[in-house]
Amino acid sequence: MILVTGAGGGMGRALVRDLHGRGVDVRAFVKNENQARTARADGATETVIGDIRSSDDLTAAVAGVERIFHANPTSIVREVSIAEDIVAAARANKVEHIAYHSGHPPRHRRDVPPSGEGARRGRLP
Repeated sequence: MILVTGAGGGMGRALVRDLHGRGVDVRAFVKNENQARTARADGATETVIGDIRSSDDLTAAVAGVERIFHANPTSIVREVSIAEDIVAAARANKVEHIAYHSGHPPRHRRDVPPSGEGARRGRLP
């Protein structure tokens, strides 16, 4: 099973539909029931409603998945701390693969490290 965060947004929805079309089980992490209904219609096997800024919600969403695709919401600027929480939840659950998608260009943001540094910081053992 793969967890798709931001599954209510444009990138996340497209990914859920694509993975479903390939026969992959998807757990969609969304922020409300309306997005959960849409994610199920898009083909999500499971939905988890939560706040992406909550490490507890992320930990619950990650439990039992093999991979994570994190589509960072463009409306949330705490990108680094959210990424750190996702990596911590992944480590705690022995998830070995995280794909990270961001619409925020690092060169315009002081709190986002350059892509090479971010890749090194987020690499799982």
